[in-house]
Amino acid sequence: MTNESISEPKHSISRSNGIQSTRSMTCCICLENIVATRKQFGIQNNCDHFFCFECLSTWRRMNDKEIGRRCPLCRTRSTFIAPSWRCFTDTDDKQALIGAHKLRLKTKPCRTFLQYSSCRYGRRCYYSHRYLSDGHNQNLLFDFQYLTSENNHESSERVTYHSHRYRPY
Repeated sequence: MTNESISEPKHSISRSNGIQSTRSMTCCICLENIVATRKQFGIQNNCDHFFCFECLSTWRRMNDKEIGRRCPLCRTRSTFIAPSWRCFTDTDDKQALIGAHKLRLKTKPCRTFLQYSSCRYGRRCYYSHRYLSDGHNQNLLFDFQYLTSENNHESSERVTYHSHRYRPY
């Protein structure tokens, strides 16, 4: 199989379109060519460095919360990574890709919410918090609005009441 069959079409990888040439891109974590190994790029929302999605996901899992949410090279805090077959240099295109990925995640059910009828991330969770149509998870779910003392802005706290237990997370 040639490089042409796994690379992007020539008109989509030109720098004028905001997409970098993918032939010489090397992941700075595993030091492998991302395109040649047929891996997806890990696009960070606040940083322009590129890595394999798999390597960046492992980096975030293996390190503590504060270090894992930063770029391995420049230490810029990035709260979200999205998989992509292309590496964008244009910020607007990159943010559009991340927004589209977040919309795709909203169509998938949150596993924590399905199991416990609550999720510790609340409205910040990227997955769907909806009850299944088959009648599963019919516990009562209430949203309480309150003012946070730190930011003095309105936020939501999810509390679930079960007949025999209380589990906030």
